[in-house]
Amino acid sequence: ATGEADRSASDANVSAAASSTAAAAAAASPGSNGPIASRTAAYNEAMAACAHEGRWAAAVALYEQMGASRAAPRDRTTYALAARAMAEQGDWQRGAQLLAESRDAGWRPPVTAVAAVMRACGTSGEWQVALQMLDTESRGGVPAASNSSSSLDLAAEAAAASAQAMEHGSRGPGLLRALAMEACNLAGEWRHTVAMFDAVRQNGAVPGATEWRAALRSFAAGGLWQRASAALTSRATTLLRFA
Repeated sequence: ATGEADRSASDANVSAAASSTAAAAAAASPGSNGPIASRTAAYNEAMAACAHEGRWAAAVALYEQMGASRAAPRDRTTYALAARAMAEQGDWQRGAQLLAESRDAGWRPPVTAVAAVMRACGTSGEWQVALQMLDTESRGGVPAASNSSSSLDLAAEAAAASAQAMEHGSRGPGLLRALAMEACNLAGEWRHTVAMFDAVRQNGAVPGATEWRAALRSFAAGGLWQRASAALTSRATTLLRFA
């Protein structure tokens, strides 16, 4: 308890210091109140510094301060940093809400912010939310107007759509696919992981190492030892081909 209290007090001190730094940087800018863009940039830099040190609560506090001040409006970077900070604290709901607000404002969130929220969804057992987020990203950041597909179909369709970018699984869409697969595995929904892995390979994309690991775990969970053996052989062949 003492450690948590010390951490909270430390975060409060970091937030206060970062806020003072941001305000001072903005005040030093030309103009009576400092240019709005400069104030926003100063706060974003302070939030990024907090994030770099793992001071997520302090980063969130700065985000809240910006909301209370019209002199420092939030921008794409602000939303991305705040969404990640929320997610790192386990608050996937607020993180997802911030991603949605960023899209509504015309700013597509960066992959790093989306990945952080999806990771939080996975650890919270919200595998269906993770699938919906993957589907939204596969549509260029535009959420589906309505979704009547089964969760298995949604998993396959979202993975197939993201695979059309032909990006290696360790980057961009591949990273998000891997996180969605992991979320399904953690929730015991191994069939969805298998559906995504199959869709990716059928569309000619190259699964990343994390996707392969997620697929192997899903095969083990489903008792699909033949699929696991075939996947390992295919993986070894792929590595030799690109060696």
